[in-house]
Amino acid sequence: MKKINSLLLLSAIAGTVFFASCTKDETTASTATVAYSTPTDGKATVAADSIVGVAFTVTSPEELKSFSATVAYDGAAAVAFGTDSTIAKNTKTFSFVGVLKARSVAGTEVYTYTFTDTKGATTKAVVTLTVTAAAEKVVTYTAKLLGGQSAAAGSFFNSSEGLVYSQADAKTNAGKVDILYFYGATNMATIASPDDADAGTIYNNSSTGLQTWSTRNATKFKTSTVTAAQFDAITATNDAVIIAAAAGAADTKSNKLASGSVFAFVTASGKKGLIKVTAVTGTQDGNITIDVKVQK
Repeated sequence: MKKINSLLLLSAIAGTVFFASCTKDETTASTATVAYSTPTDGKATVAADSIVGVAFTVTSPEELKSFSATVAYDGAAAVAFGTDSTIAKNTKTFSFVGVLKARSVAGTEVYTYTFTDTKGATTKAVVTLTVTAAAEKVVTYTAKLLGGQSAAAGSFFNSSEGLVYSQADAKTNAGKVDILYFYGATNMATIASPDDADAGTIYNNSSTGLQTWSTRNATKFKTSTVTAAQFDAITATNDAVIIAAAAGAADTKSNKLASGSVFAFVTASGKKGLIKVTAVTGTQDGNITIDVKVQK
């Protein structure tokens, strides 16, 4: 039995396996058979960018001469991939082992392997891949405006839904508020946790101040070396940069912020995120504009 590890280093496996045979003049059908090892049922649904092995054996009553492969994406016309390969003489049983890598987008990928014997009859093994989109891990909120303690804009932010609250609404939704903004004489532009001590001295209204909230989420912060460009490059399906940046977060605030600042946070529920400052204007009556990337 001959074995080969070749051709297929493109797109992931799935597959409807069937075979049709014919001679050059379409008068004689091949009686060769195809038996799959992977996948056992000839079909598979895989995530985008998956890498999966494919293995099958062709058994023919006639000597096999060569094989070729094509791929068709999303119902389009098939195109060749790899190069045609010859098969050693006197080979009637041929074991094929290969690796396929799925595209990074959802859709269908149909791979056809055509084996030709010495009499010109062909046997086709068709592998059909259904690719699903990669699961999203990161949610992005852009251009979120938070006001200072004397500003008209809301100062409180819910990172799970991307909502900004006024102080009164924040009290009503206290369990959802992860961060707040204030401008202090020492801290200057500051993003803080609802349980931060300095924030408590600023948002201390007798009816809606932090001291009156039923819940004060203990969000933690950490200075980050992530650049603004690296922040922008984080995709919806990869939270690795966020996880690394937020490891060990222990501060209750991130202060002296300026445009371009990037810092990490971890919510009370354990979700990790990064905040990029895009603008700071004014002082207590001014605003901060942020972009947020947080685990879904």
